[in-house]
Amino acid sequence: MELFRETILGTIVTELAVFANTSAEKFIFRYQDLFGRYVDTEKLQVLLEASMPKENWKIIQRARRLSLGGEEPGSRPVSPLRSVFSDLSPDGSCPGAMYYNPGELSVHNTIPVPGYKVKTCGFSKLRAQFFSEMDLLIPNSPENFDSFLIVLDILMKKYLWGIPAAGNGNEDISLYDSIKTAVAITAALVKAAHRDVPYIIAAGQLSGLQNYVFAVSGTGAEGSAARLCSRSFYMNAVISALAHLMIHKFKVPMSNILMLFNSRFYILLPFTEDAEQRLAESEKSTAEFLYKKFSGSLSFELVWEQVSDEGILHYSDTITRLYSRIERKKNQFLKTVLTEDGRWNPDRFIVCHDLFHKSMCTACGSAFANAGESMCENCKMDTEIGRKLPQIRQFSFSRGKGQYELLDGYYLNLEDREEDRVDYLTIVSDSAAEGGMYDRPFAIYHAAYHGPVRYTGYSAEIKAFHETARRSRGCKKLGILKMAVDMPDPLLSEELQRGRMNADAISRINTLYRMLELFFHVHLHSITEKVCKNIYSVFSGRDRLLLIGPWSEMPGLAIEIHKKFSEFTGFHPYITLSAAICKADGPGHISARADNCGKRLEEVQRKIKETIYPDEGRGGGIYFLGESMSWEDFEKQISIGERFASAIRNVGSAAVKRLGNYSRMYRDYLNTGAPDKLMFLPMLSADMAENSDIIRKNRWLENYVGYLYKKASNYRQIEKEFYYAEFSIKYALYLTEGTAGNEIRADYYNKR
Repeated sequence: MELFRETILGTIVTELAVFANTSAEKFIFRYQDLFGRYVDTEKLQVLLEASMPKENWKIIQRARRLSLGGEEPGSRPVSPLRSVFSDLSPDGSCPGAMYYNPGELSVHNTIPVPGYKVKTCGFSKLRAQFFSEMDLLIPNSPENFDSFLIVLDILMKKYLWGIPAAGNGNEDISLYDSIKTAVAITAALVKAAHRDVPYIIAAGQLSGLQNYVFAVSGTGAEGSAARLCSRSFYMNAVISALAHLMIHKFKVPMSNILMLFNSRFYILLPFTEDAEQRLAESEKSTAEFLYKKFSGSLSFELVWEQVSDEGILHYSDTITRLYSRIERKKNQFLKTVLTEDGRWNPDRFIVCHDLFHKSMCTACGSAFANAGESMCENCKMDTEIGRKLPQIRQFSFSRGKGQYELLDGYYLNLEDREEDRVDYLTIVSDSAAEGGMYDRPFAIYHAAYHGPVRYTGYSAEIKAFHETARRSRGCKKLGILKMAVDMPDPLLSEELQRGRMNADAISRINTLYRMLELFFHVHLHSITEKVCKNIYSVFSGRDRLLLIGPWSEMPGLAIEIHKKFSEFTGFHPYITLSAAICKADGPGHISARADNCGKRLEEVQRKIKETIYPDEGRGGGIYFLGESMSWEDFEKQISIGERFASAIRNVGSAAVKRLGNYSRMYRDYLNTGAPDKLMFLPMLSADMAENSDIIRKNRWLENYVGYLYKKASNYRQIEKEFYYAEFSIKYALYLTEGTAGNEIRADYYNKR
């Protein structure tokens, strides 16, 4: 079909003209010089004013309706954007609606508030700001149409993220997501060969990612911290390049990448005669490339489904099916490259045939190094990138030529543009994004993959793990924090759609995913900058994160992230975070501890301790030091642990340790009902009497022990403070390990 660019731009102009409260004709006239660089403005005007060609006009209207779940686009919005989380509930009993104050995209503005706290809902200021910045594109615009769409997307995200798509009951769908989705649908429809089933939705998955990233921490080799950060950063770029590869194959805009997070992406493509053949070939060639480059450590899976308008209208069902298929497919790791004609090919199981003069890489222990070298090619690249990470303010993607190869023909660049290198996307930090970027396709990132930095003169390096461990209080160890959202994947499953006619509208789900991505990038970066800068961010995105840092800072960081997430979702009772914190003894133990941390997190998400929380049937808790508990109890026990740590400096650790023993006996009694465990009560009473002089050295400890005794006297009831006293004491002993007053290691509890 002709007028591909005009039809795509027409979809955007139609929405922006409504937002500007003007006609399409006047809007095109205002930006005629800008639009004229990429499209025929006369044909664009005829398309929007006279609805000609008719088929293209119908595509625009069809795309707009589908993006809103089948509803007709309404009038110019007048009410504030309602939080997309407000209507989510497994039983239909939604919490009170929360809204966003109109404003630019920022950490502050993305925290929803009750309706009565919303400032005067006038979009005139935002409208003026948006078009004022869009005017700056006229003298300084990108070279090609695809680049122009990327820059325009950034501006729309900045100003239109918090404006409702229309005033017709879709107040929780942002205007930005509505336009972005409509553009993707338009691009697919214009290129599609079939009008009844015009789309393909493809889902891609990069498997083996965590094991590959953590391989550099398993050997304990020097520089492993920088290489771990480098691998996280690099693999994130690989995943992005995989999505870019798909849209370039089908020549559709970046908007057609519907979702890109963690190790997975979903893309909307046109269904053409050779579409499935191109997808199969892309999966095969990409899987082969990754197999050779990463010695079988990574596997790429791609699934897709032909989709009609009905599949777009029931988008949640579509991605649920794709999610199930890709989960099954990734369980057959490397099947694409290890099979031939439907059978396993034994010859492909040998990754390297030429072993002459090769040795195992000392950095990762999972690949071969060439003769006379200690590191494999990937670890050498990781080391080089790791040295540059602290200074990076922007990086770019290019095709054909570049610094670091991501895929066959796709490159990551950390240096400025070269004359004969064409960057199709530049990623800049939020601090470097203001001004002067309109002439190139750019997006913004928030330093989510960096680590703690050591400055030496004018140079900066990522700190070694042992340096970061020394930042811990007491016990000098690292801690691993893993957190995940307690919701099914995909997020809008059938149980979360009750009571809503078009709950699974594609733009609504994309709004939801984008908001979660916003938290795990923008908000997380803001939190770590304020609360704890000594953090290695292994990954963070969409619904989960994994951070490494000083173990003693992890509880406070987890509490702060949980609080901010609660604010971010409007204190939603069903959308919660669960977490697990595990201590690591050293670099070589990080990989194993990360696996254990993941298992503990899954246990918390299934159900926290039934004895203490009999009515809690779902997640929303945290695991730490062998215990799982609710966030409320965790914050309280961490605070009590801090008080115990202060008391140890006055009275020593022996008296506090004995209190932990009595707490354990109480727990054993509750769990087993054994009568002999009731001895904790007279033993505690006698201890208080015999050691009163010691206990009195700390007023808080004296009062708290007396309080616990009164609580424990009613032993037939569950008293959580006495139940968790052993936990808070163990925490205090780790905090004070190696300090005056603590003669007994917290490991005592682990050795019993």
